[in-house]
Amino acid sequence: MNRKNKSNKTPIIMLSKIPPPYGGVTIFASRIYYYLQEDKDFEISMVLLNNFSISGKLSLIYIFNLIFEFLKFILKILNLLFFSFKKKYIFHYNGCNIIGFIFLMFLKIRHGNNIVTIGTIHGHQVNFMIFPFFNNIKEINFLKIISKILLKYCDGLMATNHNILEKFSSNLTKTKVEYLPCYIPFKNEQKKEDNKILYELNLYKKSKIRSYIFSIWKIAFHNKVDLYGLDIFIEAFAKIINCYPEKNIGAIIHIGKLDKKSEIYLNNLLLKFNINRENIFLILNKNIFTYLLVNNNDVFVRPTYLDGGPISLYEIQHISPKATIVASDCAKRIDGIITFRNRSAESLFKILKKLLNNPKIYNNKINFNINCYGENYKSFYKSFFINEH
Repeated sequence: MNRKNKSNKTPIIMLSKIPPPYGGVTIFASRIYYYLQEDKDFEISMVLLNNFSISGKLSLIYIFNLIFEFLKFILKILNLLFFSFKKKYIFHYNGCNIIGFIFLMFLKIRHGNNIVTIGTIHGHQVNFMIFPFFNNIKEINFLKIISKILLKYCDGLMATNHNILEKFSSNLTKTKVEYLPCYIPFKNEQKKEDNKILYELNLYKKSKIRSYIFSIWKIAFHNKVDLYGLDIFIEAFAKIINCYPEKNIGAIIHIGKLDKKSEIYLNNLLLKFNINRENIFLILNKNIFTYLLVNNNDVFVRPTYLDGGPISLYEIQHISPKATIVASDCAKRIDGIITFRNRSAESLFKILKKLLNNPKIYNNKINFNINCYGENYKSFYKSFFINEH
């Protein structure tokens, strides 16, 4: 079977997960897929990676379905590996797992210059194993090992923040590395089932003089440190309500996926800092977009320990440009985002305190043209076909 591209369209085969879950990687994949589908200059298809990661309770039926989905996926992969391409195709892996980059390597070895291999680097590292129960060897340092072995087989890399760009630009001389935030224009994504949550959320906000919003897909750790900084957020919030007991201040915590172990961790944090659950509006929902939770007069807090190119910050900047965003300084942020010292609840508390007393104390006006990001992605893809069309 030969795959032949007879048109002048730029052909892309994307390998990625799509929502659910509603995390940065899956949201970006879904949006860019539909965004390019609407462009007559592109022909995009997708190989879904959703169905064979272990994420539920193990049972005979679950394992059977897992094996079945995995075998279907392997057949797709074998088709891509062993059939020839008459014209150049782009293979774009959008994910955080080493398995995806290994596959790109095999594709490049097999097809050579008949294809273009592109990877998106969403964060500082990738998962080492596809199965999460290998926790002791799950993560490795991306820069020291992966770039030397695998990334040289990528023709292009999309870096989602400037820190990533600087790391890989100096280490990969033959690979085109470009800063491309994982954000492109999108249409209204609010679903009917979101309405009840948003209605109750707005009632909660109206009952408070100020609410601070924190949103993550799941609680996770890196080197035994709370990766997304839930502990920092809760400690800083505790300091605020203790400092101003007379003021009705609230916190909105959105967690997409909360297993039993994570629930115990959350409850222990609330107990440790003596926070009453009545002060917290807890949203446990894996199918809602973060930006829907934030309005122009809200304060959104992202106290991450490590970070890539967080899609939620771009969403909020675009949809609610007057909202205040406070984030850790673990990564270079867009102008207008207020930063505090990484892993310092005291530093975050001081900023929240200033904002409470004077919401306009920081000149945090954010200006950026969201449409240019979509055009930059198109230009990046097309740059590998300059002499082809």
